[in-house]
Amino acid sequence: MSPLGFCLSVCLLLPMPSNEGDVLPKGTLPAACVLKGWSLLSGVPLVHENPTMGHTPVQLLSPFQLLPKNQRLLEAILNQSGLFLKPVGAIRQPRAYWVTHHRLAEPPRPKPVVQVVRLDHLEPEEGVKILRAEANMKEKNLDLLDRYSNFVASPRTRSVVLTCASNERLHHYLKVLQRSDRVPPRREDGPALKIWKARFLRAPMLEELLNQRWEDRGGQPIHIVVNEPTNSLMIRIPRHLWPEAQKILEELDQQENF
Repeated sequence: MSPLGFCLSVCLLLPMPSNEGDVLPKGTLPAACVLKGWSLLSGVPLVHENPTMGHTPVQLLSPFQLLPKNQRLLEAILNQSGLFLKPVGAIRQPRAYWVTHHRLAEPPRPKPVVQVVRLDHLEPEEGVKILRAEANMKEKNLDLLDRYSNFVASPRTRSVVLTCASNERLHHYLKVLQRSDRVPPRREDGPALKIWKARFLRAPMLEELLNQRWEDRGGQPIHIVVNEPTNSLMIRIPRHLWPEAQKILEELDQQENF
């Protein structure tokens, strides 16, 4: 029987390791069994270069216990059998390992597409938050060899740097950013700075009268600054309350009150 045929028959009879501490028996084993053991030790899933790689024969000269301290040795045994494990993503914290027969090969991942977008109204940090929220929904089931999109804010240039795995994905996030980068709706209850140029009263007197009337009224306070050279008042007031304050000013700033 050929080594491949032998491995296939063993694969049907040999239970796959399922826990740390399991022991792989001595002999010629199918790579699928040994790779499963290595994946258990690394805690990271594997992606095979082709679907038949699991049938590759791997020779164990003695029973092998799956312990963290033996992980490097198990990888060396796989290498001797012509199987090489390449990290997918960051080397220190890969999201998967790609199994290949080629020592110098790299995982076939999409080439990143990068674009810098300058924002007109939206703050870059806020733009990144919006994009990441969208990506968390859109990219939650990506293939292990795919790339997650990355977004970086550049406050100095008022821009966001987008890095995506495809033009299609990039265009999707550009549309999301475009929809968000608009003039924010005016808050009717937000603060406004209004200027009232006194017509008959002196500004200090008008300020005193307005403060008194507004305190009697109660509710949200307003802040008044007197500008004597121009005989005017600068009033910071919630926008929706300005019509009421304007009406009071018109009543107070009359010639008969001079």
